[in-house]
Amino acid sequence: MKQLLRIFDRFKTGYKQKQLPLYWKVFKELGVKYRRRFLRDFYIDTEAFDETRFESNRKTLQGLHSLLSSDNKIRFSCVIEGNNDATKRSVENQTAANLEIVKTNPSGTHVLFVHAGDRLRLDLLYRYEQILRVVNDPNAVLYISPTPLKPNENFLSARLTPKFKELHFPYEFEALHLSGLLVPIKFYNEIKTLNPYERAFKLDLLGARFIGVQAPLYGQLSAPEIPALLPIFTRYYQEKGLNWEVEQGLTSTSIKAIPQLDHIPHIQVIMPYKDQKKLTLDAIQALLKQTDVKLDIWAVDNNSEDKSIADELRKLNVHVLEVNEPFNYSRLNNLAAKNSNAPYIAFVNNDAILASNAVYEMVRWASQARIGCVGSLLTYPNGLVQHGGVKLDQEEALENQMNWIHLDCLSPLPSMNKKLQIVDAVTAAASIMKREHFEAIGGFDEVAYPIAYSDTRLACQLKNKGLLSLFTPYATGVHHESISRKDKAIEDFDRSVFLHEFVAKYKP
Repeated sequence: MKQLLRIFDRFKTGYKQKQLPLYWKVFKELGVKYRRRFLRDFYIDTEAFDETRFESNRKTLQGLHSLLSSDNKIRFSCVIEGNNDATKRSVENQTAANLEIVKTNPSGTHVLFVHAGDRLRLDLLYRYEQILRVVNDPNAVLYISPTPLKPNENFLSARLTPKFKELHFPYEFEALHLSGLLVPIKFYNEIKTLNPYERAFKLDLLGARFIGVQAPLYGQLSAPEIPALLPIFTRYYQEKGLNWEVEQGLTSTSIKAIPQLDHIPHIQVIMPYKDQKKLTLDAIQALLKQTDVKLDIWAVDNNSEDKSIADELRKLNVHVLEVNEPFNYSRLNNLAAKNSNAPYIAFVNNDAILASNAVYEMVRWASQARIGCVGSLLTYPNGLVQHGGVKLDQEEALENQMNWIHLDCLSPLPSMNKKLQIVDAVTAAASIMKREHFEAIGGFDEVAYPIAYSDTRLACQLKNKGLLSLFTPYATGVHHESISRKDKAIEDFDRSVFLHEFVAKYKP
């Protein structure tokens, strides 16, 4: 009902602004997009590769696989965990000539773990062998995105696109079972007795190189029963040499990792503002209540008419930098960042009211290796989620648009997927990063991204340097969402694929 009311309000606004022809054009574009998507999925479904329907596929694959395996360098051993006749048949139907099914003592060069009830497409091991030979790495470990199965269903008829999970060790905070796990025989004895949810962590400790396969080659009926997670993660972090404590997460399948800091972190906080006296002062008061941190707060006054705001801020020992220039969000932050040497920089909007522990919860992660930027869980004043991390989802995008979406946006807080996780980007409305990382990428891009998507551009630059963006639901705040700016129509160009690819090409 709420969605329908929003659509109705949008149409009413469009009618008043005489934009209904534009709305109709957008609807037609959406129709074309989803028609193309339907036809693509329908075509894939009707062309399903199914050994029960196309016996000729088996002969072709057997011939190809015999050529690929003629030197006998790669031999497969399959361990089926549990008993299931359909699973066993799907393994026996593989076209690899050098394949054995065993319970113990595998003799192959690589061991495939299969959970009872799952199904393997006819060419799974053929594709695995192709990848192994291309990668040519003795530490390569393969895993695959599973296609969900219903009971008694042949997964080849359920042509759903698997959701690929990219791994980022040690930044995995959820029960982790890797489907279709293929490991070199040298790792087997170290992991053979482990629970399936422990194997990935042990393999990481052993120096495995994980390679994910994004293809509908593996059907999963159900995952193994999830064990107690705290002992698994505690052992892993200890062996990894991390000073992290572990608590139960906000969901039954996740944990809360807590990196321990041995000092009070010093952080420069940058908050641009233009008028909005009460909201700005409320945001500053929330910063002054932050615990376990030393803050150097810089408020950037961008052409405010109400000069009393700056006076009030100075009384609170807040530095005020007056920038009497046209609005450029990236530049305002860049200018302020030059006025401090604090090891960390926090970017906070003047419409974001943070909980008293939010800054510390973010900085504990910003201090960790390979973490480029850390973002928080922000809600609207009505309690719905505004930001739970940012994801690039081109599947749902219109053509020629970068679809940067806020995860769980407009979800009720209790029902959102609340977990620590690596994301594509985080919002600069409340985020923290090391100064050295900020300076290494030249700060915000004030030329190509002066207003919108400046934070996602920043995340792309960090990723190019091997740095990750992390979202923590344990740092929270209320975000009034750009209350100072009403009209944002000009920012459509900023989310275009053209600009994203152009800037990435010329300003990597």
